[in-house]
Amino acid sequence: MSRVKIEKDIIVEVRDLHKSFDEEHRLFSRKKNTLTAVDHVSLQIYRGETLGIVGESGSGKSTLGRLILRLLESTSGDVRFEGQSITDIPERKLGQYRRKMQIVFQDPFSALNPWMTVYELVAEPIRHYGTVAELDLRKQVIALLEKVGLSEADLHKHPHEFSGGQRQRICIARALALQPAFIVCDEPVSALDVSIQSQILNLLHDLQEELRLTYLFISHNLAVVRHVADRVAVMYLGKLVEVGPVEAVFANPSHPYTRSLLSAMLSIDPDVRRERIKLPGDIPNPMNKPSGCRFHTRCEFSTDLCMKLEPELLDRGNEHYVACHMKELVQH
Repeated sequence: MSRVKIEKDIIVEVRDLHKSFDEEHRLFSRKKNTLTAVDHVSLQIYRGETLGIVGESGSGKSTLGRLILRLLESTSGDVRFEGQSITDIPERKLGQYRRKMQIVFQDPFSALNPWMTVYELVAEPIRHYGTVAELDLRKQVIALLEKVGLSEADLHKHPHEFSGGQRQRICIARALALQPAFIVCDEPVSALDVSIQSQILNLLHDLQEELRLTYLFISHNLAVVRHVADRVAVMYLGKLVEVGPVEAVFANPSHPYTRSLLSAMLSIDPDVRRERIKLPGDIPNPMNKPSGCRFHTRCEFSTDLCMKLEPELLDRGNEHYVACHMKELVQH
């Protein structure tokens, strides 16, 4: 898939973003457990690009996306959209930013009200913000449906009358209704049949080129991320461990965790054989994170330094950032 032209214009900036959840007190226990989902993450997203976020389940990918949109409130840190901090803006004044930032969820069926028609679903956000006169609303909804591959004949149908791929097209049309600049795509094809996934990915790409959209693309499927993303960020237990251009990260993964993820990815080239790197154990309990580098409990290169000191995310050259103490690895 050809890449869109990326401008070095920051549309979204995340500064030291942190989100923790306090667990309810257990019976007869005075100890309050805290789950840290996103741990002091800083990140920039450029206008017109697709930034892929990858990692195991529980790494904090979806939570990060929701924090950026303020669907969840952060514990600390700051989110800036087009240079303006939106972290402390009162909910009643947040509407002007919500129009510019939208989300496409993983499960298109649960994301749509089953009692509403397609017309009502797509028209609802437009009505809410009063951006189009009622007389022109029908025309705009039809135009949006046609843009995502549906038609006027679908206006008065309900979600259960569509396939999974068609329902996701409705969700995309709804996300486009307010002409946003930035869209969080949270596992947008993982609930779809493989035969339909490429159609939705191609649709998202075409819309990005036509409308100059910026995507944060969250996925556990590295092959999909390699196909759609311009840059990729790897998360582990709420932290970013590697960030860089997709070609650089996939060709020369520098963090041991990234290497293990990529080793499990199937190659379409029959001559390419990867040695599978199997990580010992499971991802640690986020309520009891390891000290130092939180990946050290599963890393074959772990040293005493890794157990004591958390590595910083540093630029190793060409905007390829890695959080690892093992310089011989990141310079490989």
